[in-house]
Amino acid sequence: MIFAAVYLFGIDGAAVFHLERNLPFSSNSTSMEQLTARDQARHARILRGSTAADGVVHFPVYGSADANLFGLYYTKIKLGSPPREFNVLIDTGSDFLWVMSNTCGNCPRSSNLIQPTFFDATASSTARVNRTRLTIPMRLRMQWHHKT
Repeated sequence: MIFAAVYLFGIDGAAVFHLERNLPFSSNSTSMEQLTARDQARHARILRGSTAADGVVHFPVYGSADANLFGLYYTKIKLGSPPREFNVLIDTGSDFLWVMSNTCGNCPRSSNLIQPTFFDATASSTARVNRTRLTIPMRLRMQWHHKT
């Protein structure tokens, strides 16, 4: 079973979704053409009903692969009620999207690449902390160089 999560740094909670693999994991048993066709079909299902003229949702991705600048990609989203804009960190090595919480003691407060933004669950009328613990697999911790 695979887990996907949107995690707030610093809050002992995450929205966790249980996923089941639809294709075998072995690269020997599934061709790239099969994977591409399945992904295109999945993408089309997701985008049905989109108001975008071409059926694709476009959003800018910012960042840099330069390790001296943290090797970070991000985009902007709005969270909470009332909505407030945040930089969501795109973890290219997993299915995680990261939004820093104002209660995170180990999160960086400055960056050469972006100004960090912090989500305050108490300032949102729709935020709910569910206290679900999330364990980040060691391989992801190594990729992010993040101590937990």
